[in-house]
Amino acid sequence: LVSGSAVDVVDYLRVKCMDGLGGVCSDATTFACGTDICIEGNFEISNQYRTVEFLSNDACGVNACGEVIYCLPSESHLQVELDAATLMPCVECETRSPYTLCSGGHCIIPPAGENYPQSTLLDGVTDMAANSLDGNRVDGAEGPLTYYNQNDSGTITVGDNFLWSFFINDQIEIEPPIIKETIPDFSSRTGVDLSAPLGMKFNKIMMSSSLRSGKTRITSSQGTETHKNINIKTMNGLPTAYWITSEDGYDGTPDNEADWTRAYLKHYLFRDLNDYRAQVGSGVKDIYQNCYKPTVSPDCTTMISPNISCCSGVPDTNSVCP
Repeated sequence: LVSGSAVDVVDYLRVKCMDGLGGVCSDATTFACGTDICIEGNFEISNQYRTVEFLSNDACGVNACGEVIYCLPSESHLQVELDAATLMPCVECETRSPYTLCSGGHCIIPPAGENYPQSTLLDGVTDMAANSLDGNRVDGAEGPLTYYNQNDSGTITVGDNFLWSFFINDQIEIEPPIIKETIPDFSSRTGVDLSAPLGMKFNKIMMSSSLRSGKTRITSSQGTETHKNINIKTMNGLPTAYWITSEDGYDGTPDNEADWTRAYLKHYLFRDLNDYRAQVGSGVKDIYQNCYKPTVSPDCTTMISPNISCCSGVPDTNSVCP
């Protein structure tokens, strides 16, 4: 219910234009959602089913890899709304310990505790076990009674629908992301935990759906190019099972606005006495859809011809680092 075209999932998740019909959103691709105006686009779920991202249908440029980028309407006021699912009515509460008492139409923890969180109708946002969204983050699931407004987080409402609003300016961010640090250090050969994930910290918030394994094929006026994502291989050719997760972080005191993303390459237990090579390619993008440039690092921010690569922090003329 949280993945697909905006038109298909509008009953559960939507990006709404708060400027009204004929406002600044009139320049964007929109559709009527009840008495309101919603932005057309697509929602995509990623990060082991923990992150949902939205891209509009309005093309506004091309990134450095030749891929079309899409923008939200400039100088607009937008609101994102998510609807929780209807909670299961009282059915065999005595078998749903500790939710053994029927009260208010739902199984609850006696004498007046939280509701049984599952939904049978699946008419709103749930997790993969059908537990309804706890939008207000208190007292467990309460169902779609009212909206909790993240912008007014000091006011707790009864009900688990969730919304927040924000403003969009008219500036396009074109600075590519940089990897600021990696774990373990590339020169490490002893004391490496064979089960620990590999970590890479970017200086910007990254597009979660691009932090995946494999490769991305991009077709432009110059033809079709292959851009690698995040991968790892053993230097002896033996296969390695791995997957990617990510989390956002803050510089200093959290202000509800994340500053950077750390991606984790998790894997099956490494083998002793083996060399591994991890790779982050230009298929990886930040949330503004700028592709990562593997030839750039904090020490090689300016690549002056004939240098075309950055090898261990040093500009190099070779297309492949020795």
